[in-house]
Amino acid sequence: MIKKMNLIYLCEPTRSHFASSRILDVLKGLRADGHNMIVGSGSSMRDYVAKEGFEFFDNGLNPVINQEEHESIDERNAIQMSENYLNPQNNIKAYWRTKKLLQKEKFDMMLSDNLCSIVPWLSEKLGMPYAVMSFQKFVLSPPVAKLFEASVKNYLQGVRDFVREENLHTPLPSSQSPVGITPSRDLNIIFSSPNFEGELVENAKYVGGVRIDKTPGYRKGLEGKLHYANGKNAYYSPGTIFWDQAQLKEVIGLARSHEINLFISEGKLFKVREEVPANVRVYDWITPSELDKLIPEMDLVIAQGGLGLTTRSIRSGVPLLVAPVMPGNFPQAVKVGRYGNGISLFMNDINMNSAFEEILYQNPARYKSKVVQLRNEFDQLGGSSKAVELIKELAYSHSS
Repeated sequence: MIKKMNLIYLCEPTRSHFASSRILDVLKGLRADGHNMIVGSGSSMRDYVAKEGFEFFDNGLNPVINQEEHESIDERNAIQMSENYLNPQNNIKAYWRTKKLLQKEKFDMMLSDNLCSIVPWLSEKLGMPYAVMSFQKFVLSPPVAKLFEASVKNYLQGVRDFVREENLHTPLPSSQSPVGITPSRDLNIIFSSPNFEGELVENAKYVGGVRIDKTPGYRKGLEGKLHYANGKNAYYSPGTIFWDQAQLKEVIGLARSHEINLFISEGKLFKVREEVPANVRVYDWITPSELDKLIPEMDLVIAQGGLGLTTRSIRSGVPLLVAPVMPGNFPQAVKVGRYGNGISLFMNDINMNSAFEEILYQNPARYKSKVVQLRNEFDQLGGSSKAVELIKELAYSHSS
């Protein structure tokens, strides 16, 4: 008889770190196998978690606030560092709350996103295994790292006494790597392929992602929303936390100058403050399940380089134009440019219009063939189902 396990997924309080299909499919897979699955995060995540039918635990993490219209990306980044990721009081509070729960309920294992830094502390103190889902390294260039020096210094001072009293030895942040979880000594699940990642990670399992095919009948319903019946289709996401008004205008400008059908998801962050042409369709929000139907119908995805949309585009076999706007976007931008399943404006001396025309009109077969090749690599690795099996193997090995 298979033992029923108590599992907890801990993540920073931002919706994309829970509701992305790669994470949610794993949590649902574990629940479907009969295991008790709880989600722990800040209170702002309660409704999102409840909507998916999971029990929620409020560990006190401060909410991650979306960028305000009057703020620059750098300003919002600095606020997030001081209020969230590098807030010593916030993280210590979440640690104590979560530790109390784990000891009381006798959990078998922790799962984590790639930012929740309290998890390695808890693992070290309680001797509990943990798996990081969507692990990636956040190593910043010296100019960008300098922006976070003060936040890192404040954080290290704030946790010094706590770390000593709890006798913790987990590596702490540095200005070069101010955010991101310490790699697990047990299991780091990467929803990608070794060829796409390039740099291998210790204790990593590459599970890729099962291919997303076109949904039968969906194209017919979409045709009523197309301004150009025979035009190319492109999708643009301004991001779920950060957005760049200048970039948004530039993307809309592509729709003005080309016979394309452009789909934009605003993520409920802001309203488009200009009249858009008839060939642009704007959504307040598109659910992950709807995106799985929409993206395969696209000829191009324009993205900042978020992990979720990058992975979904690859699984759908759609080339990418990556225009990063914040440090967390650059790892994916580098990988796309290096592999060739799209163009990264960060890596290439090219503007958005030229990159757009290169992918859609000048050399579409080149980028399509590369992304199809990469999609096949991802598909062969098993995706979320493989991740579920790896997690169960680890949990059973520690509980036996």
